[in-house]
Amino acid sequence: MAGLCLDQEVSRRILDVRKRITRIVENRIRFFTDTRKTSGKEVEMIAVMLVGMVEEGANHWMKDKKVSRKVCEEYLVRAVSGVLAHLPPRGR
Repeated sequence: MAGLCLDQEVSRRILDVRKRITRIVENRIRFFTDTRKTSGKEVEMIAVMLVGMVEEGANHWMKDKKVSRKVCEEYLVRAVSGVLAHLPPRGR
């Protein structure tokens, strides 16, 4: 029973960290995006997807390591940049 409680506690903490990271990413997207042309729900969903993509990419690399860490990072940066490039930039 203690193992189950520990697993639930670990899962809760992981979920909490993931939510906080997603909130940070969402705030950064809002800072650089023209929010008059992008809905809040779109920004929220993009943040969730980016965090998930990066997390899963890192998990996959840690299990497989068929490419170097640097190459994996470059792939992730290109993927994230590609998504963000489609958002309307905030005017200066």
